[in-house]
Amino acid sequence: MQGLDLTGRCLLIVDDVDFSRKILVNMLERMGKPKILTASDGVQALQTLTHHREVDAVISDFNMPAMNGLGLLKAIRTGTNRIKPDLPFAMITGHSDKSLVDIALTLDVNAFVLKPVSSKVMASRLSVMFSSNPGPAPKDADTYEVIDIKSTEAVAEETPIHQSVESLIDGAGQYVSKEWRVAKTAELASGISFLKGLYDTDLGRKVIASIDRLLVENGLASAQSAIAAMNVMVESGRINASDFSTMLSAPKDTKPVPKQKPDPGISGTEVFTGLDELPTGSRLKTDLSSADGSLFMTAGTFLTEQVISMLSHLNSLNLLALQQEGGVFGLYVVVEGEAANSAGGPAATAPGARRPLGRQVSIASIRTGDRLTRDVFSDSGTLLLSEGTRLTDRFVPLLQDLSKLNVVEDTIWVDAS
Repeated sequence: MQGLDLTGRCLLIVDDVDFSRKILVNMLERMGKPKILTASDGVQALQTLTHHREVDAVISDFNMPAMNGLGLLKAIRTGTNRIKPDLPFAMITGHSDKSLVDIALTLDVNAFVLKPVSSKVMASRLSVMFSSNPGPAPKDADTYEVIDIKSTEAVAEETPIHQSVESLIDGAGQYVSKEWRVAKTAELASGISFLKGLYDTDLGRKVIASIDRLLVENGLASAQSAIAAMNVMVESGRINASDFSTMLSAPKDTKPVPKQKPDPGISGTEVFTGLDELPTGSRLKTDLSSADGSLFMTAGTFLTEQVISMLSHLNSLNLLALQQEGGVFGLYVVVEGEAANSAGGPAATAPGARRPLGRQVSIASIRTGDRLTRDVFSDSGTLLLSEGTRLTDRFVPLLQDLSKLNVVEDTIWVDAS
């Protein structure tokens, strides 16, 4: 229900990640003119609720320091600080652990919102929460008090996704520890819908390695926004799992670069350039949105070859909201030092570093001699054919048969030449 009007409502958003809070605020502000309060953990949320009795609903992440989402929900249901025990509560989580869901249900959570959060799902959940039948009737405080949530207060145990990530990450980055990389890569990978159960496959390993590289080179905020936006594109059918994997991965033969040390501001020479001529090492001058208006990358994002390749692929499918200057669609970027002299021209890019985009065709129409410009994976995550493979008389009918059996996608990317 995209047309939900929250005008006059007061909502409390609770999340320990500043960028995630901003995304939710932006999403909710498009649903009318609600009053929005924010908190970074359960303890701060309780303080806010104590002083703001007008709050109509809480939207909270699960995994937070100090007090997690279940702790906050329990505190509300037991009437802590005289907070309304029947206050509508939506839990945002990327965790699939059944025990967490069971505890939340026992505490009479009103709704679950799975990461990555879409405005359509959020509007649907809020609509139910504000309906005449938002959920079960509240029980007495003693009933909620005896519910044990201690085992969830520090969800740091090893999970299959953590084990998979641990095996792929070999050390610390320039400004981040290995532990941070493992934790954040696992968190982002667990939110990718098509990757569930495929972490130890060819597809899973490729995506996990690409997420880690994006984190090291560009930081958490850029990785979160890009992956969340691309996951929504997969769920809406605009791209498939193979597209996601290819777009996220860096072109072959490009070496990772260390994440740039955070600067207080974005300084340098501002230039406008088309995507084909984006200078490596420049930074986005302004936020970049996807075609549906969702934030894709934030201002200041470091344009590595990985990021530039991702943008080029998405633009080839008309999935980016680019700026226009003199009839040319492109981006405003900031270039530092000598690179500014060649910005906007071919000299700004290492020769041969960028992969050809190719064209998307039906598998039924592929021909012997076509060259793949993206990897081909099976539905179980196995790499069948690598980017750059020339299709032979054997491969063409094989792929067509696999497509009929729904083992591979029904479209494929081949060289445009």
